[in-house]
Amino acid sequence: MGRYRTLIVEDEAPWIEFFKRLAATPNFSHAEYDYRMNADSAKKALAARPVHVASLDQNIPVVPNELASADYGFDLLEEIVTSRPFVRALMYTGYGRVKFANLAGRLGETEYFEKKQAETEKDGMDVPDYFQLLKVLTLGGERPDTKKKEMGYVHWALGRARRHLPGMIGAACGQLHDAQLDSFDSAKAEKALATLIERATELAWAHACALAHDVGALPNTPLLAKDQGAMERVLCALWQAIDHAGALGNWRGYITESTTNREAKPAGGRFIEALGRLRAIRNRNVHGRAEALSPVDLVHAGDDLLALVDGLAFWADRPLMHGTRVHPDDRNRLQFQKIVATGPWPISDAKSNASPLTKIDRRRSIQALHCVGDQERLIDLFPFVSMLELPGKTPVPALLLPAANGRFIRRSLVTGEEIAGVPLRTEENDALRSVFRSEWGGGR
Repeated sequence: MGRYRTLIVEDEAPWIEFFKRLAATPNFSHAEYDYRMNADSAKKALAARPVHVASLDQNIPVVPNELASADYGFDLLEEIVTSRPFVRALMYTGYGRVKFANLAGRLGETEYFEKKQAETEKDGMDVPDYFQLLKVLTLGGERPDTKKKEMGYVHWALGRARRHLPGMIGAACGQLHDAQLDSFDSAKAEKALATLIERATELAWAHACALAHDVGALPNTPLLAKDQGAMERVLCALWQAIDHAGALGNWRGYITESTTNREAKPAGGRFIEALGRLRAIRNRNVHGRAEALSPVDLVHAGDDLLALVDGLAFWADRPLMHGTRVHPDDRNRLQFQKIVATGPWPISDAKSNASPLTKIDRRRSIQALHCVGDQERLIDLFPFVSMLELPGKTPVPALLLPAANGRFIRRSLVTGEEIAGVPLRTEENDALRSVFRSEWGGGR
């Protein structure tokens, strides 16, 4: 069973011990808790693997043995909100002020609570109630503070995805989110889940092909997949070949089973196995007929849906980038157009010392920031992900994917629709030959 991950940032040891005693009780065993005492350590935890819920003390130091300040707590909160959109963040402090609560609220979908340190306090929340709130935000249920119903982390993250992922994936996430509101819409949920599985696999395959080629870690197996199952198997082989070369970096934590005893697990196994089981749900045949998807099915598939969401969080945390350059006001940041939802794509920036790529076609190149250890660099995803220029139209970010009989398809990253009638360009054919050691056939 995959457990949820809750990050707790607290600089005072007595509070941490109190939290640990409560978290060790059976009522809160649903989550794996990671305790950090400063902002620098918390950032390392966030970079290692997906965090689902983060609880931050307001007054924390940046590094051990330094002065704690509310500025550092809010700097960390802002970094989480802006660069880790799939983390549900809260602030829990013994130094609450209205102006600080307002500041937290302005950061967007962040909640602010005061620690109840005496029975006579009326506005504070005691630790057991706060931990119950963390559980409700994770699993769903009635909130102890407002008595309102929450549907849990996975449902919340699916709603966030429509604003933070490429449109072809974000739209499917949003539809699966909406299908579970009010009365359950089985047909809508089933269609959204099927689309989400297929589009997530295609983007992962394209991204992995480009990365494997860049680091020289192509596996000794055919990479052209003719159907969903074959593409999943190829994707798994790609991830494991890249990992064997020591080049998968932080992507590994998003797609691989996490363990507390550091036991090695095959790269990508958690994500691929979850996709297979989710496909099996919608392909069930009971007594000669297909069985409709139900809310109970999604509850039973909770671990697999969480694995899928964790895999998607990779592209939310590390968005696809177009027009990448050094930020004009800060040499330690990159500025780019973020490929999310529908165009025009927003101008965004990210803290990074990676150098911009020079030997690329800037009009067409879509890039990803890849991190291995402390080293970051940009990866050109061409020809598998690039801007497609169509006569008289705005360029479209698109995938280049294999199809049956040696053919290929182009798929819009914005809508998920196939783009017909655009033959392979010479530079695409040259790039494909260097990866697959052969040409693809005609397209459609």
